[in-house]
Amino acid sequence: MTLIVSAFMGGLGFGSLAGGHLADRLSPRRRIVAFALSELAISLFAFVSVFVLYDTLYLKLGQRALPAPAVAAVLFLTLLWPTFFMGLSLPLLSRAFTDSAGRAAARIGSLYGWNTLGAAAGALVTVWVLARTA
Repeated sequence: MTLIVSAFMGGLGFGSLAGGHLADRLSPRRRIVAFALSELAISLFAFVSVFVLYDTLYLKLGQRALPAPAVAAVLFLTLLWPTFFMGLSLPLLSRAFTDSAGRAAARIGSLYGWNTLGAAAGALVTVWVLARTA
């Protein structure tokens, strides 16, 4: 559990830091494109996650007698991919839609709220619709 939380928080933190630096260097249009690419990277991980996590790491790597630190490092690095891009996305979108410092709090709060609602809706659809059809 500690490994998962560490990878998640580390990925979000590093991604957010990188997203902030990247957002400062891009035009508003390119920020939107970079945001879309970061979301695409997250969805790509979702599509390959069964293969990566179950078929490769669990079935193949799990049968090898690897030291615990090596297994922890592989799992940590694997989870950094999606969480880095999750952290990258909000600074890019925030900077693209915030034109003045006075409106930043309201706009960023709104974006964060909509993002949270979208994540919750995705989790509900996955559990109540997609998982039942698999």
